[in-house]
Amino acid sequence: VGGKLGELRGIITENEAAAIKIESVEDLAEFRSPLIKRLGKFYIWFRPIMDLLLDFLKKIPITADTRYYLYSANMKFSITQWLALTVSTTVATMLFAFVFMGFLFYNFEFSPAFTIFIPMLTGGFSLVVMLMIPREAARRRGGEVSTELPFALRHMATELKAGIGLYKTIQTIAVADYGILSEEFARTVTEI
Repeated sequence: VGGKLGELRGIITENEAAAIKIESVEDLAEFRSPLIKRLGKFYIWFRPIMDLLLDFLKKIPITADTRYYLYSANMKFSITQWLALTVSTTVATMLFAFVFMGFLFYNFEFSPAFTIFIPMLTGGFSLVVMLMIPREAARRRGGEVSTELPFALRHMATELKAGIGLYKTIQTIAVADYGILSEEFARTVTEI
């Protein structure tokens, strides 16, 4: 089993030994989204430091299921790319907060503890938010699929009783107007 099927099987079974073509961090600089391009370039500019943070982030237990949630949410990022975006966002947020708090400390003489504590707090908050985005997107997508599922199953049952084959029925659901469920059936047809 190789190619896309191997990648799919590796993602679903969470098999690290599967031959998965991992898109690199450098590919982030080629995305259409200007924000992702900038975050990817930011990561590349400070690559030695960012790679250390990325390696540390991969070892945290909360990131273990991120690959599964990225796939479930149909987000077009590899786990390495998403964690690189997470690290870039966290560091950029911390730098911005540090500069802002430094400005406040200089002009209004805030406590030096706040100048360090607030950037750490905002960095931690952005880290948690970035790690929760795929999980919440997958849950929302699952809820939308569940909403359309009874209607699609009724449609499938009607076609199967009429003697149409299962593969043709799946193709019909894929092009029907069942929202996210139709997208998932189209992914299934592509993978078949």
